[in-house]
Amino acid sequence: MPDQFQHLLSPGRIGSVAIRNRIVLPAMDQNNCDDGLVTDRTIAHYEARARGGAGLLILETSAVAYPYGSTSRHQPALSHDGVVDGLRRLADAVHAHGARMVVQACHHGKVSSLDTAEGRPVLVPSVPIPPIDRQAMLLDTTVDELMAMATMTGGKFPDHEEASVERLERVVSCFTDAAARIQAAGMDGIEVCKNVRSESDVPIIMVTARVEEDDRLTGLDLGADDYVSKPFSPRELVARVNAVLRRTQRNAENQKETGNHLTAGAVVIDLDRRSATVLGTEIDLTPTEFRLLSYFIEGRGRTVSRDQIIENVFGYDFSGYDRTVDTHVSNLRKKLESANPEGQHLKTMYGVGYRFDV
Repeated sequence: MPDQFQHLLSPGRIGSVAIRNRIVLPAMDQNNCDDGLVTDRTIAHYEARARGGAGLLILETSAVAYPYGSTSRHQPALSHDGVVDGLRRLADAVHAHGARMVVQACHHGKVSSLDTAEGRPVLVPSVPIPPIDRQAMLLDTTVDELMAMATMTGGKFPDHEEASVERLERVVSCFTDAAARIQAAGMDGIEVCKNVRSESDVPIIMVTARVEEDDRLTGLDLGADDYVSKPFSPRELVARVNAVLRRTQRNAENQKETGNHLTAGAVVIDLDRRSATVLGTEIDLTPTEFRLLSYFIEGRGRTVSRDQIIENVFGYDFSGYDRTVDTHVSNLRKKLESANPEGQHLKTMYGVGYRFDV
């Protein structure tokens, strides 16, 4: 291996989990489970990667409320105690070769294609849902991809169920129970907080049996607002929830006091609606692109480096590459220039970073 990559083979640590090297197999769906249960084929796939030298493996997207909130009858389930034996056999097979394994736990919400295929409504934040530009989707999607999506839902279009407090409480309970089953199976962790924080500012409190300082610090670094270790009293948990909600409310009020709009030339950001317009026309931004544009406008006229963007937009838990930043910036620039070809606001300062000019 070339000298510049030698660090990939050095040991590392994520919280209290020691890994033998920095080689990670990300979650890639195999879809070879049997009605949610891990099969010998599933085990063979991950065992081969552990035998090949990977330090950490991430089990493909696993459904906490299976079959509800799922994309396939062949993805791993975490919804009942019957899944623990298969997960334990999988963990043992991976551990036997010196690798570690975590589980990517998920409720697929509005993209739960199995719910659509089997006639159940999919969970969405609110109804009616915003209009979908199906023409744009057709332009950006190949025929093979369209056929694959249609096959997953049996050619059906989804019905929608609004996420009430009661419904969300059930989903949270599913995640809690899934985490307990993952731990009972001997897996090394669960991956969910980082994904939530990358898309939302919703308050997160981790409730866990892990008590080591490294675990607490890792949880907070991944975006949790607080970390509660078992055992704890219900009164303590309620007090911590109320404290986090007070901080969240204060932050929202402070944002309103300083104005809920950011404006730079023809670009206007509505912080309440989390939307952006150029010359009065709303542009479709991903959550990351929205945060990125807000950061550029707040610091307009100032050159910022990739490291500053990573720190202020992506957060310290960012685990990608510099070029990932470049890709997001490039996508944002294309959307801005498409809406206003005359407005070349976002400039690349070669060897330094980026600057947003008006």
